[in-house]
Amino acid sequence: MPKKKFLWLFAACCLVPLAMAQLVLSAGWFSAGANSKGQWLSEEIKLLPATAANQPHWRLVYLAPADCQQQCQQTLNLMTQIHTALGRKQDNLTLVVLGDVAPTELTAPFQFQQGAAPALAEGQLILVEHNGLALLQYQFPADVSQLPLLGKAVMSDLKKLISYDRGPV
Repeated sequence: MPKKKFLWLFAACCLVPLAMAQLVLSAGWFSAGANSKGQWLSEEIKLLPATAANQPHWRLVYLAPADCQQQCQQTLNLMTQIHTALGRKQDNLTLVVLGDVAPTELTAPFQFQQGAAPALAEGQLILVEHNGLALLQYQFPADVSQLPLLGKAVMSDLKKLISYDRGPV
């Protein structure tokens, strides 16, 4: 094979995939972040203090309103169900309620931390990693019948994050 022909084939093998990738990106055929069910936070928010290396790496945080009404109760119940559904992986998750006043119905798997997140609205579920950085947020659905879908979305993201987690670095 002549030297120039080989060089042209080699260049074509390198440039054609790059050109195709550029076409896919510019035409909008690729949707980034389609794997996660929650909404990624656009800015870096340090929501909680860092945890020790021997403690769970992931925290599911509920930004509780001042008075815990029916929606608050349903969210706490959903968080308990998510924790239970993780099975043997539930050791990797801590349930945290963040607010001004602890709800009276707070039971064993929950931890309460006093404080507020000024950049985030109350009534949301937030997935937080071990350094305290908030990653994903989940809005409480307007219709209560959509609550199981919210639980499935959180479970889906949690299972992915826990399975790919290598622990604190």
